[in-house]
Amino acid sequence: MNKVTKTAIAGLLALFAGNAAATDGEIVFDGEILKSACEINDSDKKIEVALGHYNAEQFRNIGERSPKIPFTIPLVNCPMTGWEHDNGNVEASFRLWLETRDNGTVPNFPNLAKVGSFAGIAATGVGIRIDDAESGNIMPLNAMGNDNTVIRSRRNPMVLSMLTSSLTTYQP
Repeated sequence: MNKVTKTAIAGLLALFAGNAAATDGEIVFDGEILKSACEINDSDKKIEVALGHYNAEQFRNIGERSPKIPFTIPLVNCPMTGWEHDNGNVEASFRLWLETRDNGTVPNFPNLAKVGSFAGIAATGVGIRIDDAESGNIMPLNAMGNDNTVIRSRRNPMVLSMLTSSLTTYQP
């Protein structure tokens, strides 16, 4: 590297340092750089889960739920390299991002998916919950999970075992 380039780089670094020192406040950067993201290992990238049919009388009190329905998510190309988690553990793993689309989540229940409508009619007072079948932890929706919801990369491809159920959010 020639002397002019070294001088230019040193000047730029001094310029940035001066700007950072001239302000009052704090900037915190938080993020992750991933080598790869998992992909759903299914040709149409769609997983359908039959929740069943239940009588509204079954959901009379807050917190009552339907039976847990098991389902799987087949994944491929998941990260297999270890990285350090917030708790200091180093392991090959990832955090699953479950995103709701049109219907969003139930107000005041960010981890319950809002029920969609069929022929213009939608159930109210219930939401759909997703749990990790292995740990039993509730999977967050529209948010990155914490160390309690980390999925360990066991092999590639891999299959996640999940549970879903309907849960009453208010009394009719």
